[in-house]
Amino acid sequence: MNNIEELWLEFGYLEDNDWHEMLWYNEGRPEEITYFMNELNERIKGGRTGPMYFKARYGKDNQTEIVL
Repeated sequence: MNNIEELWLEFGYLEDNDWHEMLWYNEGRPEEITYFMNELNERIKGGRTGPMYFKARYGKDNQTEIVL
């Protein structure tokens, strides 16, 4: 894929007063998307009540970014 088609996903959560982050992008190891999604699912289903964020960026130079 070229930079125009790059997709970047990230989520983070606060645990023991420290931020932990998980990243995935299609230019790296695309086969690890299932690992990333499973971890995200566990964080959501596990009833996490602390702060958490999710970012999705797409396009050349990550011009489009969505933060939840």
